[in-house]
Amino acid sequence: RNAFLGDSLTITRDLQPKALAPYLRENSQLQTLVLSGAQVTAEGMLVLIEALKTTTALTALDVSGNKLEEEQKAEIKRMCETRKISLQL
Repeated sequence: RNAFLGDSLTITRDLQPKALAPYLRENSQLQTLVLSGAQVTAEGMLVLIEALKTTTALTALDVSGNKLEEEQKAEIKRMCETRKISLQL
């Protein structure tokens, strides 16, 4: 179940990263993205990281509760620090 409420998006277990990526690349209003416990795979997270690099309004990202590799965590942290995005890992 995906819920879109104004400027925030919450994603649950049925997340399809490849389907979500174009939305993230094109959305200029999304401020909060919650992927907590969405069971995003390592491959899926890489797809999302690339898509998130192009978003301009994002101010908060929650990827807690996913099995992320250290490399992915480091890349997400770098992206968030550079763009001043609040991060929950």
